[in-house]
Amino acid sequence: MFRRGLVVVLLLMGLVVSASEARCQRSTMPESTPCYSGALAGAFHGPLALTHLDNYGCEGPWAFAWATIGSGAHAVGVSEVLYFDARSSHWRFAQRAAVCGNATLPARIDSLGCHSN
Repeated sequence: MFRRGLVVVLLLMGLVVSASEARCQRSTMPESTPCYSGALAGAFHGPLALTHLDNYGCEGPWAFAWATIGSGAHAVGVSEVLYFDARSSHWRFAQRAAVCGNATLPARIDSLGCHSN
């Protein structure tokens, strides 16, 4: 009887500690992530310049972007999955192989960012 009571008390203590840790982690995320074309465009830097952000959407710290990079004969349509890096306050490209199709992403971001070109 005493052991059952001790086990229950230890489990409750574990839940309280887990809940307090989750609150701490949540408070480090910004209240909202900037979801507008200028903020997302900042992630596109490389040999081919961003020509146009054709479509995008955000959900929490995740986003998808359909963009055209390069111009003329060098124009290429790309689909990207991005995450908001709270430390730098900038959007960064996610490794699609690591985040797509494994329940890491919200369904809308996975659908529109992972299952196209």
